[in-house]
Amino acid sequence: MNALKHLMAAANICLTPSLASADTLNLVEYGNYTDDLNSGLQWLDISSTKGKSFNQVSSMLGSGGSLEGWRFATVDEFQGIFSSRGYAFSGSTTQNMSTGNLSDQPFFQHLIGLMGPTVTNGNANSIFGILGTDFANSSRQYMGQIYSFYDSSESFAKIQQGPLDGEINNAVGSYLVQNVSPVPAPSTRRAA
Repeated sequence: MNALKHLMAAANICLTPSLASADTLNLVEYGNYTDDLNSGLQWLDISSTKGKSFNQVSSMLGSGGSLEGWRFATVDEFQGIFSSRGYAFSGSTTQNMSTGNLSDQPFFQHLIGLMGPTVTNGNANSIFGILGTDFANSSRQYMGQIYSFYDSSESFAKIQQGPLDGEINNAVGSYLVQNVSPVPAPSTRRAA
C-alpha cells in the first residue's frame, strides 16, 4: 500500500504544470506525435514534413493521404503552446511577433526535443515550421520558429512571414495538429 501511495504522489508531481521541470509541463510524447494537455491538441513530429512545402503537405492531408486526419496549426494554436505556460508574445504586427530572449528555459529545449528539431548545430537546436493561417498575399505564409541556444542558455519563439511554396528546404517542416480524441465514457447499460 505504501508503494502505491508513493507512485500516486510521483504521478501527481509529474502532472503539476506550475513546476519548473521540463517534464512537468503537460506534454506527453507518443512516438511520432505529442499531446499538449493544456490545449487538447496532438502535434505531429516535425520530421514527418521536414523539407516539404505548404502545397506538398496540403496534398498529403486529404482523404487517403499519408497524413489524413491532420491539419495545419493556426497562429493562435502555435502561440497557445507558449501562452498557456506563461510566455507572452509581443511585436508590432501579427506577422512579426516574438517571446523575446528568455534565459535558461528548459521548456523550449524539451519542446524542440519532443517535436524534433529541423536545424541542429553545435550550440543550438531550432524548429522552423509552416503554420496554416495565410496572409492576404497568397504567396506568403506564417512561419513559427522555436530556438534554444545551449551555449548562452537563451531561448525564444517567433512568428513571422515565410514563403508559401518557394524556398523550402530541409530546415523547414510544418506544424500539424489534430484534436485529441475524447475517451468514451463507460457503458451504463445493464446486461439483460
